[in-house]
Amino acid sequence: MKRLLFGMLSLGLVAGFATGCTSDPTSALRGTAARVQSSRSFASVVVGDSLGASSWVLDEQGNTLTLLPTIASGNTAVVTVGPDSSLTERPANEQFFFVKGVGFGTAIVIATSDALADTIDIETIPAAIAIAGVPATMRSNDVASYTLTPLDVNGVPVTGLPDSLLSLASDDSDILAVDEVASTTTATEAGIAVLTASGPGGSEGVQAVQVTADVPFEVELSAADFGATFATGTVTLELLVLDDNGNENHFPTEITSTTVLSSLPGVATVATTVDDTLNDGTGRNIFVTVTGVAAGVAQISGSVTALGGPYAWGPVSITVLAPVITPATPSGAYGSTITINGSGFVAAGFETLVLVDGRALANVLTLSATQITA
Repeated sequence: MKRLLFGMLSLGLVAGFATGCTSDPTSALRGTAARVQSSRSFASVVVGDSLGASSWVLDEQGNTLTLLPTIASGNTAVVTVGPDSSLTERPANEQFFFVKGVGFGTAIVIATSDALADTIDIETIPAAIAIAGVPATMRSNDVASYTLTPLDVNGVPVTGLPDSLLSLASDDSDILAVDEVASTTTATEAGIAVLTASGPGGSEGVQAVQVTADVPFEVELSAADFGATFATGTVTLELLVLDDNGNENHFPTEITSTTVLSSLPGVATVATTVDDTLNDGTGRNIFVTVTGVAAGVAQISGSVTALGGPYAWGPVSITVLAPVITPATPSGAYGSTITINGSGFVAAGFETLVLVDGRALANVLTLSATQITA
């Protein structure tokens, strides 16, 4: 009896299980589109460049359907989309496409299948930032206005990007300072500074600037007691190269050429000499020799090519006086004296001879660079 009951129960269980397996309650979840999914949710694309993406349709169980979504750009002024045919092997149930940046801004790419949709947030960024207006070489105290221009991958300016998103910085403001409010750079002292322009998405531009000292040039008499006026003769002036602090500097290679002119060669002639042996051979000294020809006033001036010059100097007034003899008409009597005022009378290692009518005067009583009494 027990065996019969057990057998009957067993048959009932089997029959019951078999009856339960005749229908699958999840079958309705398969094959019906439930959502659209994409390979990206966010992406940055450089203007002028493109990137790849894909989208597909899933059912409730997450199975990929053969139904392909439609792809569109939400703002074609910022990004465009198109089929990506670069892949030779791809799943047939996945929509592959490219997103190309055409302008600056943000946009969405929309993948749709009937009433279902998925979006990809896109931002576009410049490829580089161009720095314009700043020369590669500046002198201290020079000021240069600059502009920053965002560029795409082809070097074409990108429009629509606010200036507030662009910035310029110097790696050494002691050499080259940046004023972003005035959009200017100011050279301050000699050296090399690197400017870096920055924009959205890490875009940047770099420029190195060589700053040289602003070197003024002055003409100074080599002998101070000559002043700027001297009698007929020769005097040597030194052309001094002064730095920003007024200190004299000698540049052995930076000074490449000099010119000097006299406005009246009939009054005074000029010539230059260069000496590289001074300062233990480390410096270059420029001397200007002025030779008086006749009484009058001449202007001397010139220029020096150095450190990005040329730099002009002068004019400097040179008054040439004929020697003044007192008395104007010597008596010629024995024992009489005459005084000659001028300059350039004393030459080291030589005696100065005073001639009257071609005859030397004896008994030179006093002798200096500017006066002889005999």
